[in-house]
Parts: sequence; structure tokens; C-alpha cells
Amino acid sequence: MTSNRIELLKTFIQEDPTDPFNHYALALEYLKSERTAEARTLFQFVYENHPGYLANYYQFGKLEEALGNNKTASDLYSKGIAVARKNGDLKTASELQSALDLME
Repeated sequence: MTSNRIELLKTFIQEDPTDPFNHYALALEYLKSERTAEARTLFQFVYENHPGYLANYYQFGKLEEALGNNKTASDLYSKGIAVARKNGDLKTASELQSALDLME
């Protein structure tokens, strides 16, 4: 089932490469398939090209934590908190703050 979703999301990306959700969703599917490097590449792409896409900060940070890159994870959570606050999204800011606090 996951491989079907991966192929479907790749098609969506080809149809609209500017939609960050499709890249993000594909990264999540890669994580489910334990294709960590591919997931990381997509999270990085969303981070660089769609810095306002808040969901990416949490998942990208969690992946970096799992890979032992705690400094990078901490930076992602902190940047996500700043973006969330700027956008008035206090719930997401709180969730990212919790993730950051759990690291310390």
C-alpha cells in the first residue's frame, strides 16, 4: 500500500511541483518505508523552498533527532517556533516548544 501512495505522490509532484504538501507527504511515506535518506532530502527541500510550511519543522526535527543530529533538530524546532509565532499559530509553536524541551 505504501508503494502505491509513493507512486501517487510522485505523480502529484510532477503535476504540481510547487505544492509543498505533496513533497512533505512523500517524505512521510518514505519514513514509513524506512527510506530515511529520501525522506530527509524532501524535508530539506520543503524547509528551503517553503519555510512557512509549519508541519515540516516538527517532522524534520524528529528525523534529525532520530539520526542523532540534535543541534540540527534543535535549530529546526527553534526556527519553526519563530515562524509559528510570526503567523499567530500558538498551538504549533507550543508543540514545537514541547519537542525542543524534551530534547534538553
